[in-house]
Amino acid sequence: MNRRFLNYLMVHLHMALFVVLAGAFLMLLLFLAYRHYPRTPDPLASIMGLAQQQPTEPLWKRLLRGGGAPPSQWVPNPGASDAARRRGGAQDQDVKRVGSAPGGVPGISLDPRQLALREIVEAQIILRNQAMQTEKGAWETVKSTPIQGPFRSFEEERFASRVLLMQFLDNQDDMQVLQKLKRQAVKVAGMPGADFEEIYYAGISCLLTGDLDAAIGYLERAESMWPARGRGYANVFMFLTVAYAVKGQDDRTFAMLGQMQEVYPDWLYIETYMPDLDQLEGVYPQAPLVKVIKGYMYRLVLNEARARQEFDRAIDSGRLSSRARRMVMQWLAEPLQIGG
Repeated sequence: MNRRFLNYLMVHLHMALFVVLAGAFLMLLLFLAYRHYPRTPDPLASIMGLAQQQPTEPLWKRLLRGGGAPPSQWVPNPGASDAARRRGGAQDQDVKRVGSAPGGVPGISLDPRQLALREIVEAQIILRNQAMQTEKGAWETVKSTPIQGPFRSFEEERFASRVLLMQFLDNQDDMQVLQKLKRQAVKVAGMPGADFEEIYYAGISCLLTGDLDAAIGYLERAESMWPARGRGYANVFMFLTVAYAVKGQDDRTFAMLGQMQEVYPDWLYIETYMPDLDQLEGVYPQAPLVKVIKGYMYRLVLNEARARQEFDRAIDSGRLSSRARRMVMQWLAEPLQIGG
């Protein structure tokens, strides 16, 4: 009797232990999945540059729409001098502006009236981007806002630039809209109150329209003024690298490629930015160093076939300098490893 009871007790104890261990294992799996599996992105947070997630759209679109790391993760940009940072702030006593955070979030140093108007403008941009507001309705809302001050003209011109940006993102084949966007972005970048973000938009617009020298000037200014390291600064860095490549400046191009992994956090997600490099190669088909950049980025992610294809295209163009050719041949001879 006692033996049967003990056997019965042992069987049930083993079953209970199995259930406990199995449950603990499942809880561990759920915990690991929660920590490491990507969350569903919040569209509003993504637009405002507050979402921390794997990018889901091409690089230049994310930057123009506004994509950046949370403020808690910004790292001061050691390349931006105090004078350069001040250039991103107020340019006169009436327009007290430090600028927007990378990603389009309004800065906290705006005049309170300007901050209130900026929030209305940003809301209309978001609604327009989400197809919840027409452009006419957005303009009517902004125009009817009674807030007045010396900043009013700048905010309206800035809003006009964003409206053109939305139009171009809706139809990237419309070169007339792109030219209008360039003119408006350049206009805004030259106004009192323009900061590093507006100067960046002018640089990208010039780069996309083939105005290379102006693009380099704006992008260099934006890079030096950008107040924090993060995804916003990294994208400026990437486009400035492309601009130097188009200009044929080998030393700068290769030096910046050597820093790309450290500076550009999205280097592994090649599908998000390669379409933009393809587009820029279409704008500058005679620039072999753009093909070298593409090959180098493919090399970082161990795509040997595509890397070799882009390197071969650059060599076959016959336009590489002797230094660039030697560098490419060296990469072709080296075994691939993750991250270059």
